[in-house]
Amino acid sequence: MDTKILRDTLLLGAISVGLIAPAQATTLLLNDWTLDLTGLAEGLDGGFLSTEQQHIVTDISQITFLSVFHSVTSDTVTADGLPTVGETFRVTAGGTGTDFFDASNTNVSPTLFGSILTIPGNTQADGSGSAVALDGWEFTFTFDINGQYTNIDGQDANFTHLSAADYSGTDAGTGQLKLYIDNITDGSEATLNSLNQNVTNGTLIATFDVRSGDGGVFDFGVGDGSDDATFELVSALAGVLFDADGNDLSLLTGDPILIGVTDSNFDASPENPDGGGFVFAPQAFECNTLTLSAINFCGEEDGSFRIGTQIPEPATIALLGMGFLGLGGAAVRRKRKAATQ
Repeated sequence: MDTKILRDTLLLGAISVGLIAPAQATTLLLNDWTLDLTGLAEGLDGGFLSTEQQHIVTDISQITFLSVFHSVTSDTVTADGLPTVGETFRVTAGGTGTDFFDASNTNVSPTLFGSILTIPGNTQADGSGSAVALDGWEFTFTFDINGQYTNIDGQDANFTHLSAADYSGTDAGTGQLKLYIDNITDGSEATLNSLNQNVTNGTLIATFDVRSGDGGVFDFGVGDGSDDATFELVSALAGVLFDADGNDLSLLTGDPILIGVTDSNFDASPENPDGGGFVFAPQAFECNTLTLSAINFCGEEDGSFRIGTQIPEPATIALLGMGFLGLGGAAVRRKRKAATQ
């Protein structure tokens, strides 16, 4: 199936943002993060290309990525096949990174990111004459979270997110976002729209818990909507992720490290930007075997992830509510403002 895949933006660093918040709110500093893969067990080798240039990415402000998801609603309140106030849902997703950008929106992706580079034998520095495949690598992620519908306005269903600590229903997910790095030279590259294969076969580099709150709106008439969410860092692999000051995220204590999902848009019929109901049926999550509906559907999503180490209340609310003023350049197909929860 030829589908339009979502494009998101993951900020691992970037920009000082002034918040519209009370005077006691501090400025959120997100700037120049580093991803260092040289110590991973993935066995990455840049060959005659500089290993530092290929497997250490600095000055990161954004990572664009692709993703596919599956959403199931409990339908326990009215059992009418439609979202209802009080009903909960579970969303699982898998995605891959596509490019890294710095704060000036310059692409800083290494040559071997997301690709395998084969060098013909006659270009080898050692004169061996044998072709060499240099180690390409990819960035992947998964999330598995719950939410609850809080208000219905016509065919618009407003919802909020529930942390694992705040929800223990039979449909409870892990409540987590997980980030991975994988050496794809062995042919293990992730394939989202087929069987969602190889998304988690790399090295887990960071885990985040979803926080209760935020949310968005779901138009169950046409199958699209928008969403905001916040995740807090639980653990990180030592020596891989560093903040602007060179501090290893695995060692940081004190203020939480948060990823805010803002300006996201999801669509259950991505081939039809005007909304075409619930027709997206890839093999991922066995969507091609489901009877798709407003309470059991698959889709694609675009938006922005943003990371920070200090987001005190009520600045968090102000920041996420603003959607970072649309920073990140993600295309917004359909954006509605969720009702005040």
